[in-house]
Amino acid sequence: MDPVPTRQVTGKAPDRTDETAKRAWKSHRSGWPRPGTAEGDTPSRAAKSRPLQAGSVPVTLTRPGTGPRDTKRGQESAERVQVQVLPRSTSKAAGVEGPLLAVRGLASEAAGKRKVGLKLDYSGFRGHYGGGWASRLHLRRVPACALTTPGERGCAPGQALKTANDPDTSTLSATLRVPAVAREDAAPDPVAAEPPTARSAAGTPSRMTPEKGTVLLAVSADTSGSAGDPTSWAQAPPFGEGLARPRAGAAQRRSSLRCQWRALC
Repeated sequence: MDPVPTRQVTGKAPDRTDETAKRAWKSHRSGWPRPGTAEGDTPSRAAKSRPLQAGSVPVTLTRPGTGPRDTKRGQESAERVQVQVLPRSTSKAAGVEGPLLAVRGLASEAAGKRKVGLKLDYSGFRGHYGGGWASRLHLRRVPACALTTPGERGCAPGQALKTANDPDTSTLSATLRVPAVAREDAAPDPVAAEPPTARSAAGTPSRMTPEKGTVLLAVSADTSGSAGDPTSWAQAPPFGEGLARPRAGAAQRRSSLRCQWRALC
């Protein structure tokens, strides 16, 4: 006879909501974006947006708002836009920590500056750096001399654009003004590599030169973002540092004296 009575137990579903199902872990694969160029028409008032693929980076052209003042100044939206993601070697040579973009507006004929609305998807490289890097991203203008004469005075990344960073969708949105270049005079890419010369060293990458009307943008990180300021994160002191040592008890003091008298320590 079994000394412990047992009985069949009927299972039932838990009466509480599974919170882990609502916050499922998502893997953010990170890699440097593949270079490439995309070109598309500025979206109409009805379409409002037009998706493109510049290399491995999804880019969306948006229709920026145009007010009466912009119309008087001839700053309507560009008819067509080129977006180019430059190689990593070019970003490194220009002193840019993140990807480097080239944007150019096209029109039926050369005109003044036109508005361009951009939305950049950085989900493919959001985990490339730590310290809340993705939450601190914004777009910053880069002078053309950063490609031709990097390191010279005035050639570092400069003015930061008013950028909307949405960490939930991993997108950067901004509106900028670019010169409109005539389509018939425009090169296939906003930035082209110079042909190698006889004096070029073997294995040295070709220097990149921006074409006329090209605006360079750097995906750069600010000092703080929605995840906080990493420079203010205090580092914990080593274990035991700053802690007061406990005072020795009477038994410990007697043992120490006994060792000294008998020369046993």
